[in-house]
Amino acid sequence: MREKTLLFWIISFSISVLAVSCTKDSSRSRYETDDNATEAMESNEDFYKTEIIEAVEKWNKSLNLRDEKMSAEVYASDVEFYGQNLSAEKCSEIRVDRATSDPTWHQEIISDINLERLDDNSFIASFTKQSNSRKGTHTYPAYLILKKFHDGWKVINESDKLTDKNLKKSKSRKVPENTVRGDFDGDGKIDNIWTDPVYDSEGYVKGEVKLLSDNPDLEGLTWNTPRGVILINIGDLNNSGRDFLGAIPCCDSSWTIYETYGFKNGDWIAVVPQFSIYTGNEDYNRVWKSSRKGYVVISSNDMSDIENGYENSTREIRLDF
Repeated sequence: MREKTLLFWIISFSISVLAVSCTKDSSRSRYETDDNATEAMESNEDFYKTEIIEAVEKWNKSLNLRDEKMSAEVYASDVEFYGQNLSAEKCSEIRVDRATSDPTWHQEIISDINLERLDDNSFIASFTKQSNSRKGTHTYPAYLILKKFHDGWKVINESDKLTDKNLKKSKSRKVPENTVRGDFDGDGKIDNIWTDPVYDSEGYVKGEVKLLSDNPDLEGLTWNTPRGVILINIGDLNNSGRDFLGAIPCCDSSWTIYETYGFKNGDWIAVVPQFSIYTGNEDYNRVWKSSRKGYVVISSNDMSDIENGYENSTREIRLDF
């Protein structure tokens, strides 16, 4: 009996020692697994950063190649594109169209691409981009926000600090009720434009008349005219996907000029030579799209045609756009 009792205690002690040993091994194994997971995560982040930098370089390369298909591949289906929500195809169309309009245009990333994790699936890539064109060299602090999808890293947000500043400014600006509305820059978004004349006690403008907009990019036109400026949305004159602007500087006389503008590469440009009009009958619609490609129809007046009551004279003229 004594021998059986002794054997029982020996077996029990052995089992206890084995259990403690297994517990220690299990604990050690668990912590080793956590360490490996941390190392794997760090390793993946390095790998992700390599992929993200490659995506940013592809974004830049596609623009310089004017490759709309390659450009669309770097975007997610929905993109916050300089303050607007657009599709990948529309983003690509806009950026490639702007680059194609000037054959000398070229963009470079002239700084390191700094990456910062935003969450488990997205990073912000910040860098300085420089564009060179006929208009000179321009440098911008830019950024892309990229998100991990099943087919790679895609841009979900594109902008730069200057645009963000302008957007903040435009959101704080009160838009008047009577504005001219249209898509003047062809980005698929309707903008409001108006003028801000300040009149004296006799009804004359003090200083310049400035063009204002809830899209700061559309500002820049000014007029020196005593009675203000009438603005007209002429519509799309050449199937470019953008509206054109008519402007009538007002004087004391019913005779004035008609100006026609298109917005391209960040600037308003005169697309039709100025022509004289008689505004006595308040006939402000003077430019139309022609059935002839590359031309428009204009309706002008001749001061010497008093016998016919300054009858409107129409003719086709080339659209310089």
